[in-house]
Amino acid sequence: MSENNGERHPASSVLPRDVDGMPGAHLTHSATSTHPFADAYMAAECIDRFTRNFAESSRRWEMVVYPSLFAFIVLAAYGFFLIYSLSHDISNMTREVQRLTITVGAMLDDMDLMAANMQAVSGTMDQVSRKMDALQPMLRSVESLDRSAQSMSVTTSAMGHQLGFMNAHMWHMNHNFTPRGMMTNFMRW
Repeated sequence: MSENNGERHPASSVLPRDVDGMPGAHLTHSATSTHPFADAYMAAECIDRFTRNFAESSRRWEMVVYPSLFAFIVLAAYGFFLIYSLSHDISNMTREVQRLTITVGAMLDDMDLMAANMQAVSGTMDQVSRKMDALQPMLRSVESLDRSAQSMSVTTSAMGHQLGFMNAHMWHMNHNFTPRGMMTNFMRW
């Protein structure tokens, strides 16, 4: 029987209310019981207590299990989302690594081509160096030509001075051959 909330088990209404003044008091499990309903009353009382305890226990478990189940479902969905995102990111990373591999391969080919070009440039520079060595006598000839040009400049300058003197003499001669000048030479008075 329920003393806490005033509820009564349906089977308890059939059983006698009191045995020696209290419900269920002085009842024993004996085969030689004088009251025929005593064992049934005890069994009903035990089943009633078991049912109430089970209901309270199940309510307590419901307060733990349902939120835990909801949290598990949320965490499982989040875990699925994380695994999906991770697999998507790994797929993208795989594609990028493939592109990078292709790019690095092309760059290696370009590096090989650049190395071949550098070898060609090195060979060309060797040829230029050899030709520059051959230019040393030509450089001496150019220096000689430069000295000759300087001496020609000096000679041309001297010729210019001489032409200046000749011009002055020609002016004097021209001045002397004028009719007035000739008469002055013959007649000095």
